[in-house]
Amino acid sequence: MTSQYRVSTDALNLRAAPGTGGAIIGVLLEGEILSDIGAGPHQRADGSTWLNVRTETAAEGWVHAGFVTAIEPPAPLQYRVSTDALNLRTGPGTQHAILEVLRVGDLLIETGESATDTDGDDWRNVTASSGTTGWVSAAFVTKVADEEPISGGGKLAWGAKVSPEFCVRVREIATNLVCEADYLMAAMAFETGRAFTASVRNQWSGATGLIQFMPATARSLGTTVEALAQMSAVEQLTWVERYLAPYRGRLQTLEDLYMSILWPVAIGKPNDFALFRRGTIQYSQN
Repeated sequence: MTSQYRVSTDALNLRAAPGTGGAIIGVLLEGEILSDIGAGPHQRADGSTWLNVRTETAAEGWVHAGFVTAIEPPAPLQYRVSTDALNLRTGPGTQHAILEVLRVGDLLIETGESATDTDGDDWRNVTASSGTTGWVSAAFVTKVADEEPISGGGKLAWGAKVSPEFCVRVREIATNLVCEADYLMAAMAFETGRAFTASVRNQWSGATGLIQFMPATARSLGTTVEALAQMSAVEQLTWVERYLAPYRGRLQTLEDLYMSILWPVAIGKPNDFALFRRGTIQYSQN
């Protein structure tokens, strides 16, 4: 990437050659943007450094490096996968081959390329944590910049979707359970369709709330799905912690945390472990 500079003085001479002896071919104003044209810094015998640059009007010449400020290139955009399984493909569109399957919460770095497929869907060219570069549907990733900063703890995945009180409580729960707060947020994002509402309900199973409490599960905890649905999201987090407490210390991966919600028998199992068999109600519902 071409280096860029911003003029940091009221008036700066653009010269035909490096040094104050070079003819003045223009005067640059504070704030003007200059692009390095590749000659590299020139060191004069008097200790001064000069840069060969191109102005916004395409004029080329030399400026004293002491009167410009380097412009740091913008950091590449980062995204997190916001669905439980996302295909990384060789091109922008579902017709392209799958390179690998990404998991919810995975961090991706944008290469700067984007595209729109024939259906009008947006795609991003990204590099996964494995080092593989490919294309993902923009509908299933979220900019890391959109995550909410949390006092004393950096940014929290999906933090922009919830209140500061919710974020603080999630961090407390994660500390108590010895797990990553981001994993808990990712699981709740998936279970609630990214809504993070206490009343969201599955119309077939009756599962309700932030981690989709089944009616029988709610009763075993001493409450009901009807009561859970009447709570605020922050209030319901107490019941989330109560449900997860028996698995404290065992939720070291995103997969294990999600299995504690979906199918606890699978905690600690390898990723090729079969969760459900065809013909069972669990298989049909999931």
